[in-house]
Amino acid sequence: MSGAPTVLSLPTGLTVGSGPLQVQMPPLELTAGQWAVLVPPTNADLPEPATDLARRLGTLGLPTRGTIELLGYPIATLTYAELMRLRSHMGYVPHRGGLLANRSIVDNLALPLSSHARLGSQAEAARVRELLEQFELSDRADKRPHQLDPTHYFRALLARALTLRPQWLVVEGSGDFDSDTDGDGSWPAIRAWCDQGQAAAVAVLARRHARFESWATRHDARLVEWGVAEWQTVPGRVGASEVSA
Repeated sequence: MSGAPTVLSLPTGLTVGSGPLQVQMPPLELTAGQWAVLVPPTNADLPEPATDLARRLGTLGLPTRGTIELLGYPIATLTYAELMRLRSHMGYVPHRGGLLANRSIVDNLALPLSSHARLGSQAEAARVRELLEQFELSDRADKRPHQLDPTHYFRALLARALTLRPQWLVVEGSGDFDSDTDGDGSWPAIRAWCDQGQAAAVAVLARRHARFESWATRHDARLVEWGVAEWQTVPGRVGASEVSA
C-alpha cells in the first residue's frame, strides 16, 4: 500500500535468546495493510524459540541484538509509561493461556475496553457484542476459558486482541486455521483487518504448515524464514554455530 505508515521495522534484523539457542531474524519492514508469516527452518519443531520471538515482537522483552521499531518508536528507548501507551495500539494472541481464568469470555473482552478505551457503558457493550458475533462466541459469552474448545479459545483470544482496534497484531501459531467447521478459520478476518489499511500483522509459526503458508501467500502474506543457532563460547569472543533443523 503506497504511502502507508510503517508499523514494524527491523532495520538490521534481530537476535533473540531462547535458552541454549538463539533465533535470528532477517531485516523486515511491514506497513499498514501488510502481514507476514514467520516460519522456522524446514522440518523444525521449535515452540519455545517461536514464543520467544513472538514475545519480543509484542514488546514483552527486548532482543539480544538488533532494534525493534513499532509505529515509529524504537521500543528499547521507551519509558514504562510510553511502552504501556504503545501496547494499547497492539494486539497479542499467545499460543497458550492469555485469558483470565476466573472471568467469563464477555468479561475478558470487556476488560481492555474498560482499562484503556474510556467508552460509555453502551458503546463498550456494543463493541463486545460485535466481537462476540464476529467470532461466533455469542452462545459462549458467559462461559469461562476452560469451558471452551481450542477453536473457540483462539477466537476469544483474537476477539480480545482486536477490542481496541490495534495497529499491530502478533499471533503465535496458525490459530483455528485447521478448524473442522471453518476451514481457514478466523484468518480471513485478520487479513481483512490488515487489508483495510488499519493494521499490520504477523503470525509466528513453531513448525512449518504447508497448507497455511500456501493460503497466506495467496492472500498477500510475506513468508519470512527465521534461523536458529546454538550459542557457542569461543575464547576471546561469544558467537554461535548453526544447528540443522
